Amino acid sequence: KYNTRGSIGGLADQDSLFESDETVTIIENFCIVNCDLSRNSTHAMSWGCDARFCNTITESDFVSKGEGSASVGFVNDGTLPNIVGGYCLDGRQTIKFTNTGVEVDGGTGTMYDIKTGIGFNGTFDLQDKNVTITKLVVAGVEIPSPTTGSILVSNNPLFTDGNLVQGLEDIDGDGFFDDLSVGKFYEVTVEYTISCGVSIKKTDSTGLGEARFNAHLDYSDACQGRNFYPVPEFFAPQSQVELVENCVDPDALTNGTPFLLSVLIM
Repeated sequence: KYNTRGSIGGLADQDSLFESDETVTIIENFCIVNCDLSRNSTHAMSWGCDARFCNTITESDFVSKGEGSASVGFVNDGTLPNIVGGYCLDGRQTIKFTNTGVEVDGGTGTMYDIKTGIGFNGTFDLQDKNVTITKLVVAGVEIPSPTTGSILVSNNPLFTDGNLVQGLEDIDGDGFFDDLSVGKFYEVTVEYTISCGVSIKKTDSTGLGEARFNAHLDYSDACQGRNFYPVPEFFAPQSQVELVENCVDPDALTNGTPFLLSVLIM
């Protein structure tokens, strides 16, 4: 849009003519969609008479992309405390992702269009060995009947109510609370169960020790570049099998005094 003003700062006579002692101010609103391409801007004005342009003036400018960048902070803890599960014992894990970036110009440090979660293996499966994830909560929103531990928050109808979402905002105005500004955080919580149907020996880690939780945060930056922050194998339930007590005397006979043998399995 443009406005014409007189030399003393007031509005010009608004006769649609660019006359002496009048100034034209042009205001452009723009959105940078690629920081790697040219951001040069050219402004031109032409004038003349009788619907003919006799003169043109051109000025070149450069659009700054602003200063700031996002950064990921990760903590294996959160509002819902961790419960270490074991053999026949259910457990819970909570992680917290925080945008620890720096932002000089608004929006330059924000994480947009987040995808995140917890799961097993590189595909974020809900089951590995005899450990199964039974509940998944992302930013305070419980995911009903999940088929994977990795959730695309962007374009997800579960994340359209800002009153239900923890930490996330709709900064880009796409209708989904899938953005994380500098200083904000959200949590991911999983509850899991460990099957008792698999026997565990003291020297055998198969089943528990090899089931390892992975987490991740993927996001777009202010330049629409996609960033990936994996957290591999941040936790693994461990079985603990210990011979606690054997009260038999070293020289006791097998038909002598009974002895106590206690075994702890977790």
